[in-house]
Amino acid sequence: MHRSAVTAVQHPGVDMEAKLAFAEFLLTDTDLQASSRRGIDWLAAHSTVQQAVVAVSEPGAGPLLLVAEHGVSSSAIADFSLSREEDGHPLIRALQQPGATYFEAGQIPFRSPIEGASFHAIPLRADEDPVAHGLLLASATGPELHPDVAWMARMLGRQVSRLLSRQTLAETRFGQERMLLYSIINAVTDPILLTDTEGKLIIANTHAEKLFAAPEDASEGWRRAVALNNMLFSAALSTTSTASGRPAAAAARTAPAAGPDSRTRIGNSAATSGVVMPPWDSIMRNSAEQRIRSSCSRRFAR
Repeated sequence: MHRSAVTAVQHPGVDMEAKLAFAEFLLTDTDLQASSRRGIDWLAAHSTVQQAVVAVSEPGAGPLLLVAEHGVSSSAIADFSLSREEDGHPLIRALQQPGATYFEAGQIPFRSPIEGASFHAIPLRADEDPVAHGLLLASATGPELHPDVAWMARMLGRQVSRLLSRQTLAETRFGQERMLLYSIINAVTDPILLTDTEGKLIIANTHAEKLFAAPEDASEGWRRAVALNNMLFSAALSTTSTASGRPAAAAARTAPAAGPDSRTRIGNSAATSGVVMPPWDSIMRNSAEQRIRSSCSRRFAR
């Protein structure tokens, strides 16, 4: 069962600074997937939305491609398949509506990326554009559409329309596959990094980002730990690119935030000029915790 959503008018709103930061990002960004990803992250941080996806398509016909998600399983991403030509599909009908459509959990007659929850399907279009270029699916606790969710969808709809007028979806054809890859590596509890033959970072999961990237509000100690991690990691990569065998020793890393032992297995099997470099691995540990364990060991040994 689905029906048109009702826009709520009395809710505590997001502070203007957060909205301004999001709007400024959209003004300078030219990547469709990055804009969609930022919008999904904004919803997760500033609303009660727990699951959300953005699906877009080229003007006219063609499939809807998932370009960003939050809280959605990898199987739901892999199984999503929908074309604008499927006029009878409820999501395609929602795409053609002027406003949001509410789908209630337990009464959804199709396989949805939003699993086990009610959600709104919000068309993404520019204010003056009668045709929507995509859909925002956002989990909901009731038929009322929160004003902040509606505002984000409106801003993202303008961005999608602007970017699609400048470029086709050729550059984001692999967005769904890339998002599936991210969902898989983020499910792994160990840090995972993929670099090219020159050591440039290509992909990292969220656990690795905590070790090698510091947020804007991070403490000075966190920033120094991150800088140390990057320096040691670069040195390790440089060693393996020039040596003919395994590194002599694995370097200890400092975990930026307090917590349990942080470990990762860094594998290398890159082929350079037809020569496959020998595989190697390294262990990254919380050096602060290592010192505590060493101290305890010496104390018991006395």
